[in-house]
Amino acid sequence: PTGRSFSAATTEGVLVYSADESFIFDPTDLDVHVTPEAVDAALNEDQPSRAIILSLRLNEDSLIKKCILAVNPADIPAVASSIPCRYLQRLMEAITDLMEGCPFLEFVLRWCQEVCKVHGHSIQQNSRNLLPALKSLQKAITRLHQDLAETCSSNEYTLRYLCSTSMKK
Repeated sequence: PTGRSFSAATTEGVLVYSADESFIFDPTDLDVHVTPEAVDAALNEDQPSRAIILSLRLNEDSLIKKCILAVNPADIPAVASSIPCRYLQRLMEAITDLMEGCPFLEFVLRWCQEVCKVHGHSIQQNSRNLLPALKSLQKAITRLHQDLAETCSSNEYTLRYLCSTSMKK
C-alpha cells in the first residue's frame, strides 16, 4: 500500500522486495484468517490480545499502533503478557514510534513498563537481537525526560515571576 515493497511470482516461488530494512515478511505467520478486517473485528469484540497478535503477524505499523492504543489501561498487563516473545522487537519498535509522536505519554510509558516487566527474562536472553529496539526505546525515553525537565523548569520560573509580581500589587 505504501509503494515501498512489491511481490513477484516466479518459477523460484514468491519473492518479496522492500525498500525498508525493517520489513520482515514471514509467510508461515499468515493464513486466510489473518487480515486487517480480522484485527478490526477483534477490537470490536473487545479482544485486544487477539487483535494485537494479529496485527503483529501482519507486521503493519499502523495496525499495531492502533491496537496498542485501543487497549484499556487496566488491561495492559494481561495483554503484554499474552504477546509471544518472537514479536517483542516489533512491539518495542512500535511503542518507541508512539512515544515520539503520541500525546498519551503515561499510557505509552505504562506499555514500556509492562512489556519490560513481563518479558524481562526473554529480553535478557535475546538482548543481542533486541539491542537496537532497546536503544531506540532508551533514546526516546531520555528525550522525553529532557523535554519534560525543560518544561518543568520553565514553568517553575514563570510561576516564581507571577507570584512575585502579584505580591508587589
